[in-house]
Amino acid sequence: MLDALQILADAAGPDTKVVPGHGDLTSKAAIVAQREIAVAVRNWSRKARRRSRRRQRQRPKFDAKVGNAAASTDRFVTQAFTELKRTNATR
Repeated sequence: MLDALQILADAAGPDTKVVPGHGDLTSKAAIVAQREIAVAVRNWSRKARRRSRRRQRQRPKFDAKVGNAAASTDRFVTQAFTELKRTNATR
């Protein structure tokens, strides 16, 4: 996910409009913000898992940074945890 977001950010120009498969029209700045959020969630979840805290109780609040966030925060955090489980299972 991080690599894909970086590829998109590198390919987009400062005025590029991005049409996602679902959700609102977005921009390079939003893609960069999404990658920063993905890195923060990855780092946060590693720490939270080490401390054995529940995901819902410790969920970070990134809604203000990314549009269409009402449903996307829960979906994003769930996808991030799923990817981390899959990554950790192969190590």
